[in-house]
Amino acid sequence: MPDHMTITPEQAGAALLSIEDASRHSAILLRYRRAAPFFILWGCCWALAYGLCNFYPNHMGVIWSVSDVIGILGSWRIMRARPITARHHGAWRLMAAVAVVAAFVAASFSVLAPQSGQQVATFITLVFAAAYALFGIWAGWRLVVIGGLVACIALAAFFWADAQFNLWMGMAGGGGLVAVGFWLRRA
Repeated sequence: MPDHMTITPEQAGAALLSIEDASRHSAILLRYRRAAPFFILWGCCWALAYGLCNFYPNHMGVIWSVSDVIGILGSWRIMRARPITARHHGAWRLMAAVAVVAAFVAASFSVLAPQSGQQVATFITLVFAAAYALFGIWAGWRLVVIGGLVACIALAAFFWADAQFNLWMGMAGGGGLVAVGFWLRRA
């Protein structure tokens, strides 16, 4: 007699579904690990910029411009350090998404005309929180959670932190993004 196993069509189907589930889970974990350095980088930029704005409120524009350039260059560096296949598929999409968000924010400000720096900061933060959550719908539930937490932090700071708004956003928001980056990396 030959030494082989036979499996039923039901067993084969169950095995294929199990493989498909493992593949999907692996893809989600890979996306989390790829996103982690960006959350850490931008969390540091956010914490530093908000902290500096608390002590130098008359220089907010320069502080945020420098912080954004550091974040963009750092993001570009992270993408360049990746294998060519990962870079090819994600780099132009990320930069295009940033351009779309920047255009949306600029257009929104021209219509809404915010009256304070806190309104500007909160709105931009809410836009990115929504983007995290929307991306998470496809990439994995942890990003949806991140989007919700970032939005809650921004709204709490806006409505209740007042004089400590920048420190609150820097510590809770920036620190939160850094912590999330480590959470995603360990996923």
